[in-house]
Amino acid sequence: MPAIIETPQWSAPADYESRNVVVLGGGVLGRRIALQYISENVASFATKATTGRSPGTASTTLDLEDALQGAWIVFECVPEILELKIDTFTELERLAPEDCILAHAEAGLSPYIAVKESTGFIFNRIWAAIKRVGLDTVALIEKHYIKERGLSSEFTVDYLQSKYLDHGKLGMKSDKGGLYPKVQPAVVPAASTAAESAPEKKLVVLDMGLGQPLAGKGPAEIVYSGRLLEVSLDGKTQRIISKNLPLPDGVDTCDNKLYYTNMGIPSQNDGSIVSVNLDGTGSSIIIPPGKIYTPKQISIDQMAKKLYIADREGCRIWRSNTDGSDLEIIIDTNTLPTERTTPGDVMSQCVGVTVAPKLGKFFWTQKGPSKGNLGRIFSANIDFPAGCTALDREDIRTIADKLPECIDLDYVEASNTLYWTDRGEVPFGNCLYKAQLDDQGRMAEKPQILAQNYNEAVGLKVDAENDVIFVTDLGGSIWRCGMDGSDKRKVLDEQTSCFTGLTLV
Repeated sequence: MPAIIETPQWSAPADYESRNVVVLGGGVLGRRIALQYISENVASFATKATTGRSPGTASTTLDLEDALQGAWIVFECVPEILELKIDTFTELERLAPEDCILAHAEAGLSPYIAVKESTGFIFNRIWAAIKRVGLDTVALIEKHYIKERGLSSEFTVDYLQSKYLDHGKLGMKSDKGGLYPKVQPAVVPAASTAAESAPEKKLVVLDMGLGQPLAGKGPAEIVYSGRLLEVSLDGKTQRIISKNLPLPDGVDTCDNKLYYTNMGIPSQNDGSIVSVNLDGTGSSIIIPPGKIYTPKQISIDQMAKKLYIADREGCRIWRSNTDGSDLEIIIDTNTLPTERTTPGDVMSQCVGVTVAPKLGKFFWTQKGPSKGNLGRIFSANIDFPAGCTALDREDIRTIADKLPECIDLDYVEASNTLYWTDRGEVPFGNCLYKAQLDDQGRMAEKPQILAQNYNEAVGLKVDAENDVIFVTDLGGSIWRCGMDGSDKRKVLDEQTSCFTGLTLV
């Protein structure tokens, strides 16, 4: 009777979540690239992940036995030399823990058929292009081409070797430089005055919290997941100023304080306005729930110390002092009863607001239905017309209409320019717009698209002093671009965030 051979039962390495991952065979450039990538990306990736786990650490070593201590998987990345690979796996079999997985880096690559024989794989050619950093690496790769094609090396690699490599001139990684001498950074002498340089600006941004994992959470916990964050201009550092906020939306700053809006539950009249010091202390509800239905963008008249607040479901623009006193309705776009218990019509809902004291006006948006191309921007005078009410004031002007879905606004006094975000349908929606105004606050030109392809654009802040505009979107990104829309790039990308309003401090 033939013997029955039982198939070995495989099981995952024990405690693999707390054990090391080893990458074997990283050369000088490979290690540099890996460590640079880790230092610049791992911390930010941890904020996007939905696992809630903290990032680990990375280190390098030349001792194979030391590297394999506690490893649960080893990725072999040594050069494509059969004898070397055999010797490597022999050593791994001897030194690695018994349950350690031994993996080959190229095992999962899909093959391609080349038109004619070439040196190495397509992957190797791409990788060669990536790692051509030092002149020594360039020389090494070119020697392969010279050998394969029967070329002369006299005026190429030999010249490079004798004039540069033999003298230690390898490139930026060498103290002696490469083709050009290494440029030492200029030392700027300390200023002779005692005046301190101005502190670097920072972004303050609101996260609604709706991008966080929802599993196992009740409605109240989901609604109260918002955060007020301070973020560096490069997006690499951030600090929580306030948390557990009920769907925060708009934020502005005045006299070293932040003022932000909480929408609350949109179907209920429970919005609120909060002030807080820049360091997160002294939080105070200056307009409690029950007055403003769904507060959205907030804009502050820095001279008059007045808050302007757009109320979406309430279909109003409100104004108050910075302590919440003298709260008044200055625009009312609906004819519902004064004490409203249900949201107003979507065409009447106010979303964005900004104030232009130089023009004596304020502007607001009524976005209309989602992706409806019925968005509008209006203006009215800061000084309330005599004999009028918020419902029937005669100074309201339509600045623009038939916009995709206009959201938040910002106004730059120096150039008399209005900027806004738009969440409408592509190609004209999900864009950043601007329009030049005349001295009456009317558009002197057609709206211009500065940047596009946002993921539900909402907040914006124009930093005219530094020629940059910041934009947030509900997809979890903070963007920046030049005042002309050029050089658009991400400052921060957090897939578990849902960014709304922002400002600069």
